[in-house]
Amino acid sequence: MGKNSLASRVPASDRMRDRLGLFLRRKYAGETKALARDMRSTVKAAENVMNGHWPNDLHLAAIVRRFGQDVWLAVFAPEIEPELARLSQEQRDLEERLELVIARRRQAEGGRTGDQQLLASATSEAGDRSPLG
Repeated sequence: MGKNSLASRVPASDRMRDRLGLFLRRKYAGETKALARDMRSTVKAAENVMNGHWPNDLHLAAIVRRFGQDVWLAVFAPEIEPELARLSQEQRDLEERLELVIARRRQAEGGRTGDQQLLASATSEAGDRSPLG
């Protein structure tokens, strides 16, 4: 399976480069020259980015400087949100499991507080009378 075959099966809205292009098309409403000026690039490079080509590092930096967190969220939040949801679910599952373990431990302790010393001394006395000792 070739590199492009996987990308062709991913919906455009799920690719970062396409989300960036959509973001810029909405912001610039076809004003490619304005984007080129803000990116400090050629008009052709601005057209390419608007059409879903990933910009080089200098152009991306210029776009981020221009739009800040808005562009970052538009492009990368869809990548992060599913992972956050998965981690949140994993955390809830672990917290539930921890609650069960704590409950079992408390049950095994039998609500002992001052009785711990009594149990400890009884255990040591029984150990002293061990037939193996």
